[in-house]
Amino acid sequence: MEETEIFSSEGEQALGKPRGIYTSLDISALFDPEQNAFEPCVRGLCHTVCRHLPREMNGPILFVGLGNRRLTADSLGPTVADGVIPTRHLLKNPAFRGCELREVAVIAPGVLGDTGLESAETVLFLAEKLSPSVCVLVDALAALDRGGLCKSIQVSNTGIAPGSGVGNHRFEINEKTVGVPCISVGVPTVVDAATLASSVARDHGVDENGFSFSGEEMGFFVTPKDIDSLSQTCARVLSAGLNLAFQPGLTLEDVEFLRS
Repeated sequence: MEETEIFSSEGEQALGKPRGIYTSLDISALFDPEQNAFEPCVRGLCHTVCRHLPREMNGPILFVGLGNRRLTADSLGPTVADGVIPTRHLLKNPAFRGCELREVAVIAPGVLGDTGLESAETVLFLAEKLSPSVCVLVDALAALDRGGLCKSIQVSNTGIAPGSGVGNHRFEINEKTVGVPCISVGVPTVVDAATLASSVARDHGVDENGFSFSGEEMGFFVTPKDIDSLSQTCARVLSAGLNLAFQPGLTLEDVEFLRS
């Protein structure tokens, strides 16, 4: 696990990110069957997310799975949403009164081209209606190096700007825009061509200053050929880890049973 905290304007300018805590969890062992890394990865994510959850939960947890379900490399958020256990409707039933489950609402708002709504608008509407204690967002990310594809889980307490990793900037979803703490969770699933070329050049000892990239190359993105299975595996870890963080009274076995 690697963690960086930005706590000053100088740090914001140097790293190009807002103040907050940024954690990177290595999940590369997840794809080696001999290492049985599923449960350690799940518990690592659970522990990290729990550190950012508010101590007092006076409202529900609003989970948002960002991305395009029909585009494999961008489907992480909606796929994780399918695995997160919604409980808000259950706790309105008298039969569940006194149950130790936390109230969780789940949504995958889709993309602007399909709905005509910015994801941030949808989250804002729901936040005004539900008054959640926290908003947890999952989205696919762009890698800074080809070796980072599907190899880490990135967690921060600063919210997210959907699409920013691929140059498709949308309205930011954070505490300032939504009015509640926002936790973002993501996995790098694509890398842009310029970053890929630079990475290969470095590996072969080529001086990157010897070539430049055009706008066309900067807008071209690449994903692993087996992204479908990689994304599904990552989504399973994310949904299990988030379920444990949201529902501390459940075991991993409970979560796997309820999701089956």
